[in-house]
Amino acid sequence: MKDNRTITHSSTRSIVSGWVLFILFSSFSISSFSQDIIYSLPQLTPMKVNPANVGWESDLRGILNHRTRSKASGSPVKSIAASFDMALSKPSATEDLKNKFALGLGFSRDRYEPIGAEMSKIDFNAAYHLRISQTAMMAAGLSATLDQKRFGSGEGRWGSQYTGYEYDPSISSGEASFADKETALDMGLGVIFKTEKEPTKRNRYVVKKLEAGLGAYHIGNVKISESQSLHLEEQIRYSAFLTYQFPMSEVIGLAPAAYFDQHQGHSRFTVGSQIMFLLIRGKSFIHDLKTSYLSVGVFARTTSTVIFQTEARWGDYTIGLAYDLSNSDAKEYVNAGNAVEIGLKWTMNRKP
Repeated sequence: MKDNRTITHSSTRSIVSGWVLFILFSSFSISSFSQDIIYSLPQLTPMKVNPANVGWESDLRGILNHRTRSKASGSPVKSIAASFDMALSKPSATEDLKNKFALGLGFSRDRYEPIGAEMSKIDFNAAYHLRISQTAMMAAGLSATLDQKRFGSGEGRWGSQYTGYEYDPSISSGEASFADKETALDMGLGVIFKTEKEPTKRNRYVVKKLEAGLGAYHIGNVKISESQSLHLEEQIRYSAFLTYQFPMSEVIGLAPAAYFDQHQGHSRFTVGSQIMFLLIRGKSFIHDLKTSYLSVGVFARTTSTVIFQTEARWGDYTIGLAYDLSNSDAKEYVNAGNAVEIGLKWTMNRKP
């Protein structure tokens, strides 16, 4: 049986080691944990790319995304994102030629193990789409975000809680627990230009379109409650993107794209292309057929990351899958490491 001195010494060492870990993580998180997550399926996380990215594809759109990043240290970073947006204008036979107003609601959560840190966001987006010509449109958008960051090891997974076969939360870790949080309100602004042209050549079905956007997040950050232990300075995140889709043959299209993101002192460029194989497109005797396609792509990110993408759309439903092969350094903590990402999208147009 252990005497009280041994128990006290063990407890004291556990507390000291816990707070040392907390302090080290705290100083590291100022520039790392505060970084926004950069998703590898931007077409399935549109509100994270630009605040004006609501109401574009259809009258109604719902998206769900899950991403898991593995770390060399063995500590995964798990993210989920969901969004719903809709155009508020009344459908009509000339809907595509009308200006319109759109609203969007988004939620995301990123969890960092075993520290137990968590970052949650609720986004409210509004955008106005202005028709410039029959083929071109611009949109200006605004986002308001409730942002909460939590820190603590109380729910973390420690090596001492593994039985050799599985993780058992009922086993005491012997580690000291600590908790802290910070809540803030901030806003974002964005503009998007889009031009889209139906194919004019016979038997060509791939739509030619160009999209470009500029955005900024974390403008006017207002603290509701501040961390007791950390000083987290939220800098403005700047984003930009350029995408172009054009036909290569009757049913094959190419879609090169470039994305830029700058936040918390780190800049990232992502450049690559998708090749699209059209499965269904055209008109029946009764109505237009809904587009269905399969696409594959490869992108490179300046954080020593290669991204492999595949996407399949069948009518109103789309599923996307991405794998990040990364050799990023520790400075890119939240966006470093290999990752697997999957996204689901549903769209619907209301009848006139």
